[in-house]
Amino acid sequence: MNNKVISMSYIRFLPVVCFGLALFMGCADATLQNYKSDSRDEAAIQAVLMHFQDAMNARDTQAAEVLLHEDLKAMIARNRKIVSKGEYLETFAERMAGRPISVFGPQKITLVGSRASVNLMKQTGTAETLLTFELVREHGQWLILSWRY
Repeated sequence: MNNKVISMSYIRFLPVVCFGLALFMGCADATLQNYKSDSRDEAAIQAVLMHFQDAMNARDTQAAEVLLHEDLKAMIARNRKIVSKGEYLETFAERMAGRPISVFGPQKITLVGSRASVNLMKQTGTAETLLTFELVREHGQWLILSWRY
């Protein structure tokens, strides 16, 4: 019985391990930048997430702010606290200071009308986190509505 439990645990984490190995082996296709979009909307969503990654890495609060919806609900920190756009931006520079560069990995985009759900891996230093972003298109522009781990 214990062998089955252990086996299921390994299987559950196999995708994370494989993604980590791909990044450490220098696989060029393992970044969001190299993702091949299937549509104009996917390309726009990819661009928003790339700009958000760049804003985090540059510690640029203003660049991040224009990508975030007014009703943002963002999960932050190890305690998985949900914060508003104002709360997120208020502590943005402090939380990003001294942090290693983050790289967004391969993504899966699910589009339904003017909403999108994006699953991707974020690597920060040696830590990897599976993120789900929710985006909404308003006035022809895609904005980040939420994310969670």
